[in-house]
Amino acid sequence: MSAQLLFSRLAVIWSADQLLPAGARALSTSAACWQAAKRQSAPSSAAASQEALVAQLKQQSLLSPRAAEAMLAIDRAHFVQTYTGVPGEIAYQDTPVPIACGQHMDSASTVARFVSLLEPWVQPGAHVLDVGAGTGYVSALLAHLASPGGTVLAIDKQAKLVERSTANVAASSRKLLEEHTLQFKVANAMADPPELQGSALFHAIHLGASAEQVPQQLLALLRLGGRLVLPLGAMHGSAPQVLVAVDKAADGTIHQTEHGVISNRIAPLTAVYDDHVMDT
Repeated sequence: MSAQLLFSRLAVIWSADQLLPAGARALSTSAACWQAAKRQSAPSSAAASQEALVAQLKQQSLLSPRAAEAMLAIDRAHFVQTYTGVPGEIAYQDTPVPIACGQHMDSASTVARFVSLLEPWVQPGAHVLDVGAGTGYVSALLAHLASPGGTVLAIDKQAKLVERSTANVAASSRKLLEEHTLQFKVANAMADPPELQGSALFHAIHLGASAEQVPQQLLALLRLGGRLVLPLGAMHGSAPQVLVAVDKAADGTIHQTEHGVISNRIAPLTAVYDDHVMDT
């Protein structure tokens, strides 16, 4: 069964699951997802390791050299296998992965494109903001690029995702946490949270949620010469979501460039989800 078909079937499970009472939802979701996992066999094109996955992405010209080095250093498996119902082998398939709070982890190719666009701005010593930390995977990649001397503040408004992100990074790259290169906080970037007040302006910002317009709140946090990368476009509808880089020039002017369509739809920045999907 292909990774795409697996993701589609899991999506159907989520939809049906939402019709159940809260107590039954967790049991139904876990059981159904475990059954889906048991029926899986990794497709012949699936990578068998992080090294093989990175090699595939490099063959597709999706990775800059420094982004490839970061993806080799941060194993995607540490950020996938903590979620009940997700088979371990999916870590090295180029597919989105469902996680808690109605969210998903972006496909490896989407992450590669995001990180490669940000990488020139995320040099050692850079100050970086990751909005919508999810599993913590992109946060860890950015922290690796910002080391030594840099900082990455990764925020998510879902406390459970912040908790799991921290645990995932502790299992993968504990040094990033111990040296305070990477810090996770519960915060909503669109609500002018106290957690961000007083923060120095950022060299680079990654938005892991989609927006129909470039959020002015994030542009205000971007320093002169900085870059924001985000998926632009609605969650639903016929128009595709597009990967966009927004640069703030030294004189404060904004320059926006498009870098192709995003294959998997990314949930919107302002959405509110019940915390029940993969909630184990």
